Amino acid sequence: MVFETREPPHIVVFGDLIVDYWLADEASRAGEIESRPRRYSHVDLGGAANTAANAAALGARVTYVGCVPDSALSVIPEMEKAGVTFCRISGCLADTAGARFRLRVDGGLRRRKGRDAKHNHKSVADDVRVAMALLSADAVIVSDYGQEDTAALVQLLSNMRRSVPTLVVDTASPHTWAGVGVDVLKMNHREYAHALSTSSLSAAHDGSGEADDGIGEEAASLASLLNCALLAVSSDVHGVYLFDSERQVGRTHPGTISEEDATVGAGDLFVAAITLHLACGIGPVTAASLAQAAVDFSLGPRRTVRFGRSNLYSDDQFARVKPRSVFTNGCFDLIHGGHLSLLSYARKIADFVVVGLNSDESIRELKGPSRPVLPFEWRKETLEGLGLVDRVIELDGISPVPLVEKFRPNIYLKGGDYSRVSLPFFDEISPLVDSIEFTPLVSGRSSSLIADRVLTRPGN
Repeated sequence: MVFETREPPHIVVFGDLIVDYWLADEASRAGEIESRPRRYSHVDLGGAANTAANAAALGARVTYVGCVPDSALSVIPEMEKAGVTFCRISGCLADTAGARFRLRVDGGLRRRKGRDAKHNHKSVADDVRVAMALLSADAVIVSDYGQEDTAALVQLLSNMRRSVPTLVVDTASPHTWAGVGVDVLKMNHREYAHALSTSSLSAAHDGSGEADDGIGEEAASLASLLNCALLAVSSDVHGVYLFDSERQVGRTHPGTISEEDATVGAGDLFVAAITLHLACGIGPVTAASLAQAAVDFSLGPRRTVRFGRSNLYSDDQFARVKPRSVFTNGCFDLIHGGHLSLLSYARKIADFVVVGLNSDESIRELKGPSRPVLPFEWRKETLEGLGLVDRVIELDGISPVPLVEKFRPNIYLKGGDYSRVSLPFFDEISPLVDSIEFTPLVSGRSSSLIADRVLTRPGN
């Protein structure tokens, strides 16, 4: 259990109190959503309310702080039932909660944004109870979806930042939080693209080095610009990409999501879970992996994702979480069974797999002027297309030590044709990693053997 040796952490949640109304009518065309009457089959907690409920379900002591308009008073019993304590502040500018209307269409989900509620956070910042809650907090979550006037809250948290051990912000407006020194700034890939386009980095962004979903190395520069320790960019089925101010430091790998899975609220659960684990002293990459596991565990044919267990480690699924990074390197000139065995094993034991791929010049230095058979870009495309590697970096030289020193993986992995005795640079790599491992040897498989057979065939 997370809290075997200590009291559960106290998490204070600020942010947009949103109510999700699920329309009872089924529709086959998007246009029908607008024309049909609003009959609700179900009402769910959304936004900060769902985040707070998830944190409580995971076992934390949770206090929600904010303006709760009269129209949203009905959600208070449900949140209290989930274990959330309320610190209700008066002084709302609006008398309604934010609302989203959702409907299933042809097996998928459609969302129609409803009314927004602009809340006055000046009243929150002026309330002495808020300061007392912050002083007792092990972590603070802000769910900032643009429905509240956050200027006063930003100023309050900036002033009290030293008193808040862990600050996690889930935001659609990341530049608002640039001066606070946030520990984890979380956004989705659309919000990331917008943040990048509206920053000073937009002119330098050329799209190179991007993943399929457009999340590239510029994210590290954005993390530096936003002054956050960790930038977490969620990208649906691709997982969550993690960047510090220098480089990508990790990535989560979600389980299989079927078309029937409702992912509404998955981000709320991820934020709650990563905050909980950070508050328990767990490192950010490991915390993100455990948060992804919590999301995977809770996905299913439901309306809104909500964690259903108070003990995160009570299921075998969480014993299989692999919050580790692996680095390996090689020429990978002609992919064969030995390469696949190595990379498959790396994928099995780690969340983040980095390959240092030898440059064409370094291969000629290692193997002679007739190699490589395939140029660097072709080899890189092949590795990335296997779906086993998170990042491929050019190794421009014989020694992998500079790249190992840069990425500091948990494990340095090589094939069974090496050993502790024969591995070059073993003494230099060993102090930089937790362990050096070797996969079983796949005999009779090598790029050199394949190349020789091709070149010696009649007619060549």
